[in-house]
Amino acid sequence: MLNFSKNISVIQEDGEIIDCLVDNQAMPKDLSASQTISFFEDQNFHIVLFLTENAHKSLMMMVVRDFAENIEDLLTLSEYFRLKINEGKFINPMKSAKDKVDNIIYMTDTFRALFGKKDPENDPDFF
Repeated sequence: MLNFSKNISVIQEDGEIIDCLVDNQAMPKDLSASQTISFFEDQNFHIVLFLTENAHKSLMMMVVRDFAENIEDLLTLSEYFRLKINEGKFINPMKSAKDKVDNIIYMTDTFRALFGKKDPENDPDFF
């Protein structure tokens, strides 16, 4: 498993995840199939995995705090999902999660501009 920085929270408490989804109007209607949901709360990026296998269901939520400035944490998450895909379990939701993270990485310049953040290419102290 990759080591996540202090900017990434991993939550596996079902009640906390469901409360967060409901509060952000992101709760899916159908929980019978594995799926991935992502949303923003303030300047934090949330990605939730619903994983179902036979009768077993599990939830996991990862939150990248201030994601527009913590690009390296998004890259770490993308790598995490790549490794999970290679393990061969829950391939579709892991691919979906990786695609969502990769899209956010691609759009970080837009999010930085939206949030009024510095451009790392013009800020020698950014990294």
